[in-house]
Amino acid sequence: MSLLVIEDHGAPDSLEKALQTLGIDAVALLPDALAEGADEVEQIGSALLAVERVLTREEPEAVLVASTSNLALAAVLVATKLQIPVLSRQRVVPDEGRRADLNPRLIEQLADETLAGDAETIAARLRSTYTFGG
Repeated sequence: MSLLVIEDHGAPDSLEKALQTLGIDAVALLPDALAEGADEVEQIGSALLAVERVLTREEPEAVLVASTSNLALAAVLVATKLQIPVLSRQRVVPDEGRRADLNPRLIEQLADETLAGDAETIAARLRSTYTFGG
């Protein structure tokens, strides 16, 4: 696996699938892949542990975050700790029901690069910098 994609569950326009169609070796980690805790702190703690297991096992070349969920924040924190490049998709709408700007601000600050555009534009940028297939 070369690119781990973090996106919202049930997104109608799956970035992972679009990138795969364009020849990018991408695999998604969806929120329902993790055990959820009773509150937000437990969810983030659980996500940190689970994401670290996935990243150390799979050793992706980079992490692409297309969400502002707690899972996305955990992925950014762990990838940064493990010195795995973090790419974020520009201007993701924050989740409802929590501080609307906390996760997006942290993700933006920690990301190594912010990618704009549709899947084809993102795939072209990835190919120019990384070796994600295609």
